[in-house]
This record gives sequence, structure tokens and C-alpha cells, in this order.
Amino acid sequence: MGRRFTTQIFKIVIIIFLCSPHISAGQVLFLNTTTIPFVKFYPSDLGIFRVGEHRNLNITIWTRNSTAWRGEVSMDCEQSIGCPLNLLNGSWPTSKSQFVQLDRSNNFSQLFNLSLWGSIVGINRVRVSTDGKKTQNFIVRTQKTEFGSAFTILFTKSLLIAIATGNLLAGIQLNFNHIFANFLHNLCFIFATIICQFIINPMIGFLLANYVLVNQAFVVRLSFFLITCFPAGVGKSNFWTVIFGGDLQAAGILTFIQRLGTIFFAPLWINLLGKKLFVNRVKIVSISVWKALAIMFFPFLIGMLLALCGCQEKMKKIARFFKFLFCAFTLLFVALSVLANSALLWPMFHQLDLLLCCFVLFPVVGHLSALSVGFFLRLSSLQRTTLVVENGVPSVGMAMLLLLWSLGEPERDIAMMAPIGMALLAEKPLLMLCIGKICYRSLKRDTIVANNVKNNGQSIAATNTSNESIIIERPNELEETKNEREI
Repeated sequence: MGRRFTTQIFKIVIIIFLCSPHISAGQVLFLNTTTIPFVKFYPSDLGIFRVGEHRNLNITIWTRNSTAWRGEVSMDCEQSIGCPLNLLNGSWPTSKSQFVQLDRSNNFSQLFNLSLWGSIVGINRVRVSTDGKKTQNFIVRTQKTEFGSAFTILFTKSLLIAIATGNLLAGIQLNFNHIFANFLHNLCFIFATIICQFIINPMIGFLLANYVLVNQAFVVRLSFFLITCFPAGVGKSNFWTVIFGGDLQAAGILTFIQRLGTIFFAPLWINLLGKKLFVNRVKIVSISVWKALAIMFFPFLIGMLLALCGCQEKMKKIARFFKFLFCAFTLLFVALSVLANSALLWPMFHQLDLLLCCFVLFPVVGHLSALSVGFFLRLSSLQRTTLVVENGVPSVGMAMLLLLWSLGEPERDIAMMAPIGMALLAEKPLLMLCIGKICYRSLKRDTIVANNVKNNGQSIAATNTSNESIIIERPNELEETKNEREI
């Protein structure tokens, strides 16, 4: 009797379990289950997505072969700055994780709609995580507005003109009589220039890009390395040579050596170390390298030929006209630079590691390495000053032109952060040193003046005391003389 009753109860429990709509629909206990669902994005690529645009992204979480799954799903951005997720719209209103259950009731899939908004130029990733076990990424490439892209094209053309004109004027200003007459006398200085600017600087740039800028995108690391492969030699560096009292004739030799050395060393370092920073869409094409070098070298060669023909005296006669034209072009170039790259200033100031490399690490290490090489080779104080000043100021124009020609959007826009940061910050250590030097001289001059005033005061007091004693002694002598006469 008891055994039959137990059998009946067992049958009733089985019938209730099989007929229960909640459990049969859930299919959690007895259906095949999976630990990781699949994530599908539609569309798979946003195409051209610009700043200020809105797009919808459909995300489907599903399983195959009628397998159930339940767990938490979270969606966020890889970088909080410029996150394209618009949390005010779409079916995913919060940044917190949500519980998702895939079963027969929803055909083992669930659809979510994300609203994307282009906030700033850059590359970001929308990350979809399921129970923290698997993360699927959707790459969002946000380009400039059409207005900004048009200004980038104008900026590229103006940069090309600026590089060609600057190298032409640099070639015209060279004094070849001095260069060839003192070439053998300055062999140690030339050797120091080659070591510092074509061996040490690229190695420092690669080490910083590979080990300090590890959190930056490969395009930023590559652009930083390219800057260190192109020395300056004209313009800003010569200005600081004058400020610090360097040897301008040695600076002319350095400019000549830099142009010749760049033809050989820049392609060498790009192919030797630069390739280690190449990824899918971030590559420097060889034809772009040689085009950029041609834009630099041929105007410089023409300037040298004009200098040999005696055109320097003629240039002095029309220097006033060229100064006006050059100032107007400089203002236009600065305006185009600001309009083309203004969208990068805000995200650039959040990249502390990049700012640290541009402001402190590369310039200071470059100056100190040049100073060490100068002492080791026993250069004169003027040559050593010239080498130290010139070695800390790289040429950002060549790197910019090379990146603008080789990369597409938005990679080329992101790559501009390193040249802009270097152009704004690389000279600041020299500026701080110059201000400190002026303050020290002013303080020293004030100390000398105060000491002179103090010494003059003591001498005047001593003179007054002696005069008073003389005045006191003279009446006594007169009285004695008068008494003697009366006697």
C-alpha cells in the first residue's frame, strides 16, 4: 500500500512538472545550456561617421542549436573620453549591467539598440561583455566634419609650401666659404652632430614610444617616433642658438649636415625600427618618405646653388618685401593649423604620458645627451652650446607631412597629437632655462649694485669722519698760535 502510494505521488509530481508553463518555457534545467553566447553587430561597419552625427547600432545576443543562457550583459566604451554611447536614447539606457535570459520564449536571442553619437575625433571601442567571460568589441572611427576635412587639405598644402620655402631660405643663408674652409677644423663637431641627432635621438624616440607610450594608440606612438627622426636645423633652433650665445657659424655647418644626413638616416630608421610600430591601417609608405625628403632637399639644394651664385646680396635688397610676404604666410599657416587641428586639443591635454614625453623626457634627455657627447669629444664652449640647443628641438613639419600623406582618416588626425604636443612643449625647457638665466643675472647684478652702494657708503662715512677730525684739530692749532703770539 505504501509503495503504491509513493509511486502515485511520484507520477503526479512528474505530470505537474511537465505541464508547468513557466518551467517548460524557461527550458533552463533540462534544455542544453551554453556558457558563452554570441554577439552580432549590425551594421558591421559604420562607414564614414563624422563628429556631430547620430547612428543606431543593433546588437544581437544569441545562442545556436537551441541552447539556453542567462547572465549579465554590460556595455561600455574602452575610453571614457569621447565615448560614442548616447545613453539618453536606445534600448540600453544605463551604463550598468543588465540581466538577460535566452530561451525558447525569445527564440534564444535578444536584440538591443544603441544610439551612437560622434563627440570628438578618434577611435573608440564599444565593448559588450557577457558575465565578464567574453568581450566583443565594435570599433567606432569618428572623423572630422566635412568643414574640418577641407581645412586639413588646405593645411597639408600650406605645410608643403612652408617646408619648401624654409629649406630654400636655409640654403640661401649658408656661408659656404666658411663651411668648406673650416670643415676639417670642425670634424669633431660634425661627428657629434651625427651621433646626437641621427643615432641617439631616434633611439630615444623609439624607447619612449615603445615603453612609455604603451597606453597610446600605435598611430600616436609611430608619429612620436617619426618626429625624432627629423632634426630641425633652421628656424626655432637657430633662434635659441642666438639667445644662448652659441656659434652661428657652427649652426650653419650643422644645418648643412642635417640635410645630408636626413636623406640617409630617416629611411633607415623608419625601415629598421618604425616597422615595429606598423599595424593594419597605420603604415608609412616608402613613396611618401621619398616624396617628403624631395620636398625638403631639392629646395635646399636650389638655395645652395643660389648662394654660390652670389644671390645673397640681391636677397638683402628685397628682404623687406620677403619679410612682409613671409609674415603674411606665417599668419595664414597658423590660422589653418588651428582650424585644422583644433578638435585635437581637448583630447590631447588628457594624454598625460604624451605630454610628459614632449615636455620633459625627450627634450631634456636630448639636451643632456648632447652635453655629454660635447664634453666627451672636448668641443669648445660655443660649439657645445650650439649642439645642446639644436639637439633638443626636432622638426615636426616633416613628420606631419609624412603622416598626412600616408594615413587615412581618422588615423592621420589622431597622429597629429604628437607633432602638435612637441611643437607646443619641446622648447619650454629652453624657455625655462632662459628665464632662469635672466633672473640669475638680474639677481647677481642687484647684489653687485648693493655691495657697491654699501662699500661707497662706508668710504663716504670714513671720509666724513676724517674731515671732521681735521676741522676739530684746526681750531685747536689756531688757538695755540694765538696764545703764543700774545706771550
